[in-house]
Amino acid sequence: MPQPGRSVRRFAVCVLVLALVADPRAMAQDRVQLNSISKVEIKGLTVEISGTRRPNFTTFTLTDPPRLVIDIAEAVLAGVPPEQKIGNGTVTAIKTQSFGSDSAAIARIVIGFEKELETDIATSGNQLIVKLPPDPKETARAAAERLEAEKAAKKKLEEEQRLAKEKAAQEALAAKQALEAEQLAAKLKAEQEAQAKLETERAEKAEKERLAKEEKERLAKEKAELLARQKAEREEKERLAREELEKKRLELEAAKQQAEAQRLAALEADRAEKARLAKEAELARKAAEAEAAAKLTAEREEKDRLAREKMASAERAKAEAEQKLRLAREEKLAREAAEREAKAQALRDAEEQRLADAAEKARLVAEAKARKKHEAEEKKRQEEEAKLARAETKARLAREAREAREAEEARKREALLDSKRTVEERRLEAAKRADAERVVAAEKAAEKAAEKAAAKAAAEKSAAEKAAAEKIAAEKAAAEKARLAALEAEKQLERERRQKELDVAAANTPPPAELAKGASRITFVGFKQDNGIGRIFLRTSAPAKYSVGEDTQRNVVVTLENTKISLPNNQRMLDTSFFDTAVSLVRPEELDNDSVRVTISLKRRVGYRASQTGNELTVEFERPD
Repeated sequence: MPQPGRSVRRFAVCVLVLALVADPRAMAQDRVQLNSISKVEIKGLTVEISGTRRPNFTTFTLTDPPRLVIDIAEAVLAGVPPEQKIGNGTVTAIKTQSFGSDSAAIARIVIGFEKELETDIATSGNQLIVKLPPDPKETARAAAERLEAEKAAKKKLEEEQRLAKEKAAQEALAAKQALEAEQLAAKLKAEQEAQAKLETERAEKAEKERLAKEEKERLAKEKAELLARQKAEREEKERLAREELEKKRLELEAAKQQAEAQRLAALEADRAEKARLAKEAELARKAAEAEAAAKLTAEREEKDRLAREKMASAERAKAEAEQKLRLAREEKLAREAAEREAKAQALRDAEEQRLADAAEKARLVAEAKARKKHEAEEKKRQEEEAKLARAETKARLAREAREAREAEEARKREALLDSKRTVEERRLEAAKRADAERVVAAEKAAEKAAEKAAAKAAAEKSAAEKAAAEKIAAEKAAAEKARLAALEAEKQLERERRQKELDVAAANTPPPAELAKGASRITFVGFKQDNGIGRIFLRTSAPAKYSVGEDTQRNVVVTLENTKISLPNNQRMLDTSFFDTAVSLVRPEELDNDSVRVTISLKRRVGYRASQTGNELTVEFERPD
């Protein structure tokens, strides 16, 4: 019989189990710790989003106007303003918005941009950091300010250099005038000394001319003797060359005659050999014919004897028929013998014609060889003669060139003597010109004074032009300032317009639940490494809602909701352990709840970041230490 206390306990346990099964969400909500987003601020070129735990987020970009949407799962906003107007030339404004509640809570941050640009999203502890590229307009403005400062410094330096040059020019002018006065005095003294020296040089010149004339006569005599010796040597060389050439010609003629004799002997030997071969062939042919005739006669006699014996034993009544048959047979044999003789004659004629043709062909070949040999010898002789002619021409040209060089050397010596005389005449002419230059020096001094006055007037004019240029530059600067102010006003109006567009776009951006309605398919799973950085690419047919987290084995898990794998090939594991990155293995798999889970195994734990651009989700892992 059951005990009442035990039944009560069983009833209480059943009630507790039913209560837990009936409301599992209550337990799940108790275990979920929401990420409290307490700060969204911009620092330079980064937007920092701070929470109470590591963020689990998805991102996607929108256009018209350009903006970045970040949805942080299991998160709520805590004290973050719904809108922050930035207007720094890159970011127009930052808006925040919350969706759902409890474990389905989502915190959305919308960052509006002046224009479409690439961002870099990464996590650091409990922070989500969005890195922005530098603004090219700000960079250009800073470069323009730096260029203006460099221009002003350069202008100031040029002015200082100009003043220094003017001062140096004035000092140089004074020093030059003093130097010219000293040079004039020294020049007068030098002219007096030069006059005295000129007289001495004239006497020396006369002596040198006498010595040069004697040297010239001596050189002419030596040259005539040298030319006579060279002519005799040249004639001797030419005589020896002619003798050598005649000797070679005679040797060539003798060799030619010997070759002709050898050729004729060879031809005669060929003819004798051909006649012998023809005679032997004729004798062999006749012997063969005689043997064939004897054999044929013996056969015929044997056949006749047999026939006679046969006819003797036959009946006498058939004698006449046998006689006719024998006559017919003899006539046939005679005809066959005549035919054989005709054929043998035809063969003999053909053989004789063949031997004659072969002899004629051999004769033609021998004559062609002899003719070719004769032509080669004739060509060689002509080449030898041409070679000797070239040698004679070369010797003649060398002789003429040597004579031309000797004539040119004589002409150069004559020109040198003429040049010396011309130099002396020019020196005397220069002394005369120096007297005229002293008169001109005084005129130049007056001209220099006039030039100094003109330089002073030019300096005053330059100063006036400089003042006018500075005034024009100041006016241009004022106009540029006004233009920049107008441009800044236009930019402010453009920023306000973009802010209004962002407000409208943010209001029209669908919530995460609506984004998840359309099913998508994974069309590509890829991996790429770049200097130790590993990137996983997940390409889908449409933007998909995703989440990134870690499991108990420290694997990085990417979950794509309302997504399927289109092809079996995209379910294959990617073994990336051979690459120098932190990624070891990538395992995509399709789950039963219409979602896809991609498990990424790591060699060691490193930082990573995920971003979505259009239909492509990228997970990037930092370089391992």
